[in-house]
Amino acid sequence: MTAPSQADSPLETVANPVAPAMADAFALLSNETRLAILLSLWEASAPYNEGSAVSFAELRKRVGMQDGSQFTYHLDKLVGNFVRRTDEGYRLSGTGRAIVWAVIEGTGVESPPFEASELDELCPCCGASTVLRYEDAHLLVTCTECEGRFSIEGFPPGIVLLQTFSPAGLTDRTPEEILEAATVQRHHRYATLFEGVCPRCAGSVASTLFWCEEHHLTTGSVCRACGRRDRFLVRFTCAVCEDGAQLPLSRAVVLHPVTRAFYYDRVADGEFRVADFDGVPSIWEAVRGHRPELVSEDPVRISVTVSCDGDDLHLTVDESATVVGART
Repeated sequence: MTAPSQADSPLETVANPVAPAMADAFALLSNETRLAILLSLWEASAPYNEGSAVSFAELRKRVGMQDGSQFTYHLDKLVGNFVRRTDEGYRLSGTGRAIVWAVIEGTGVESPPFEASELDELCPCCGASTVLRYEDAHLLVTCTECEGRFSIEGFPPGIVLLQTFSPAGLTDRTPEEILEAATVQRHHRYATLFEGVCPRCAGSVASTLFWCEEHHLTTGSVCRACGRRDRFLVRFTCAVCEDGAQLPLSRAVVLHPVTRAFYYDRVADGEFRVADFDGVPSIWEAVRGHRPELVSEDPVRISVTVSCDGDDLHLTVDESATVVGART
């Protein structure tokens, strides 16, 4: 590996091995005036209103910059990537809007006070009561009795559910409504990843299978080797932004059309739904009955047995978490 030259900026040094254009994008935004321009254009915009372009004079007035040449310089730097110049004036581009949204959903919306709240939903592992928490931009459901489904350093023990969740999602919602919103968001996110599309940037997503070689469980505890109750995990990773998620294989197979068809043919209408809050209890019940088993390591083959109404569906999954066989 070649050491960076003294002429390299820290940003270039970090970004160049991965994506040189990334350094340019960060550099363009490393100025207060340019960020003020983006925010001013966002404040002036209105949903579904094509007439919300801002003239040069009005935009300069909104930003409050007296030096016209300096303002023009900074605005021109944004035009193309982050700002659109039209006959009517200036508008945010899709990328510029995404930049503002990222700020708003992360830090632009102050997190309302959130106290841990006991939920009606019981722990799927032991049946004890659960508590909803919000910490470090993460929504958590924790069990009051057992170690939950997994443990992660820095978070409370007994985790049943953990997902990133914007503070904007806490606004004007009860704890139950927050959990409902998170549930719908999570399932749609998983479904999009499962189809090979990144829900954040639309890049290509690859899936890989991981399993714990030394998996061992005792009553009420997670595995000491991997920190999880589930031995087999599917890991999704975007090739562009490297965003992703991981979830138990037993749960991932619920997203497959063969599994969904198997359940829909055997349960009452509307009882099994994978993308809304009311369907969660039936999904938890179903997942507890899914039985993954390592069949072969070369080639990698995992068998997952799905049971419902006295019938079994036998799935075979390869190292990319792709279903390569299904039989009843």
